[in-house]
Amino acid sequence: GLQIDGFDQRMIHQTKMVMETTNASGRLGPKCVEAHTGDDRWKCMFGQHRISYVQQPFLVSSSQYDSFQVVTKLGHPPPWSPK
Repeated sequence: GLQIDGFDQRMIHQTKMVMETTNASGRLGPKCVEAHTGDDRWKCMFGQHRISYVQQPFLVSSSQYDSFQVVTKLGHPPPWSPK
């Protein structure tokens, strides 16, 4: 599919729907929202776009095996799915 900043269109659409459904727009950080206005506001849901606007000390942590990515990127069923 078409990629934008490394994200495919389905992922962008899902992210926008999550923002709308959960009313997350108020939690995106004012500086990130100011930089990513309008239709690009979804980017503030992802660390690679938001991290440069974080001002307090932080520790970046990531799981080696992210079940969402294993399913969506590799097409492998999650270990908890029925066989």
